[in-house]
Amino acid sequence: MLIITVLFPAIYAQKIGSLKENSSVSKDQIGISFGISDFHIRDERASPLIYKNITFSFVAEYLIRTQKSQHLLELSGYYGMLGIDLPNYDAENVRASFRYNYLYSIKNFNILNNKIKVYFGGGLYSFLNYSQYNEYISGGILEAPWYWFHSLEFSLLANYEFKPHALTFQFNFSLISNVARPSYSYIPGTYKPEPIKPLGEMAVFWENPTIQAKAVYEYQINSWLRIMGQYNFLYTYYEKPRKIAMFMNNFYAAVFFLL
Repeated sequence: MLIITVLFPAIYAQKIGSLKENSSVSKDQIGISFGISDFHIRDERASPLIYKNITFSFVAEYLIRTQKSQHLLELSGYYGMLGIDLPNYDAENVRASFRYNYLYSIKNFNILNNKIKVYFGGGLYSFLNYSQYNEYISGGILEAPWYWFHSLEFSLLANYEFKPHALTFQFNFSLISNVARPSYSYIPGTYKPEPIKPLGEMAVFWENPTIQAKAVYEYQINSWLRIMGQYNFLYTYYEKPRKIAMFMNNFYAAVFFLL
């Protein structure tokens, strides 16, 4: 009887501890990031010159993280005026993107008694860029081309935790895309807007290479709040009907709530 009395609290305590451990690693997280984007674009449908500026940006994220996997939903937006060295030209620029990633833990390493988890997976990524190119000599619009693609992508992520701190590095690369662009029949002074089309032509990765890298530092303040600093980079390229290439460096400060 004494043995049963001693064993029951021990087993009960072990179960409670196990439940707490599992719940702590499977909490959903929702966060919002604000920051700046150093953006450069060369769209030869509108101009052979590179337009650039530092613009405002934000990211909203929802993350489900368990011991073996991660699900990530991400929505980002950017807005700003781009310019060149010529004073009578600028471009109003709007960008938006959406991502879903699923990643599965494939390897664990220990460094200084802390664990590094490596995840492999992929997902879907959609990116829209719209730029209205203006000139103020005659006061007109030169062009307003868009660039909209949807990609099936490969993803690799490494997460290093040394509580209450953590570092995360992620790499995404497009495998196959559907790319929409306006047609090219430009004659100076004959600008006519074309409606934005969400779907266009299929392109494999060497026709529409899209590379992204992300580095995140996070600090867990308590059981429900994390703060983060984040840097991410994007480069993308496409040649039809005229070459377009862009890259951007994004810097964010973020707040995440554990649900």
